[in-house]
Amino acid sequence: MDTKAKTAAKKPAVHPNTWVFFDGDFARYHDVKLGLMTHALHYGTAVFEGIRAYWNQKKGQLYLLAAAAHYDRMHRSANVMRMKLPYSTE
Repeated sequence: MDTKAKTAAKKPAVHPNTWVFFDGDFARYHDVKLGLMTHALHYGTAVFEGIRAYWNQKKGQLYLLAAAAHYDRMHRSANVMRMKLPYSTE
């Protein structure tokens, strides 16, 4: 393995300040724990939707890009998987 490949392998896969929505709440990625027997890990039963957001330092606010469209798409994906999401698109 060359030096470049070794360096790339040592980099963390996720930015240390990444947040996720897990079990009905927002949490830091590194604080979320999944059991090894989690159904989604074994069978791929999951729904994923990425939502881009931008932090406005001056206003101290997070701005989501097309949040409603993303959440509608996630609801449609969940319906295909026969999953019920705890929040509506409204």
